[in-house]
Amino acid sequence: MSWCVCPAPRLRKAPEPRLTTDRRRIVGPPCKPRKATMLVLSRHCEEAIMIGDDVEIVIVDIRGDKVRLGVNAPARVAVHRKEIYESIREENAQAASLRGVLGSLPGAPSMAHQRAAAISSIAAARISA
Repeated sequence: MSWCVCPAPRLRKAPEPRLTTDRRRIVGPPCKPRKATMLVLSRHCEEAIMIGDDVEIVIVDIRGDKVRLGVNAPARVAVHRKEIYESIREENAQAASLRGVLGSLPGAPSMAHQRAAAISSIAAARISA
């Protein structure tokens, strides 16, 4: 029988480790194999985790069941809480579906007309500068 450490969906106290006769540490009961794996790391306050060469996640504070994280990342990397990220994706999907509806309305400017207007406004701004 194999044993593994299963990541908890929320913070909770880890079970006390037990020792077997051959002195291997056993952390918990066996779990079902999962398709996706998750790296689970332990950090103390003021310690960090690096993701690639650019993103650093620092443990700022731990209060009860809340952990405050600091993220150092370049401006080109978008950092959002998961619920905010999901709402942005939903809004983008809705906007993409509306683009087709708005483009088919009578009197709506075509994409070629919009591009030509943008190019002419850029050219006018360069000439006046």
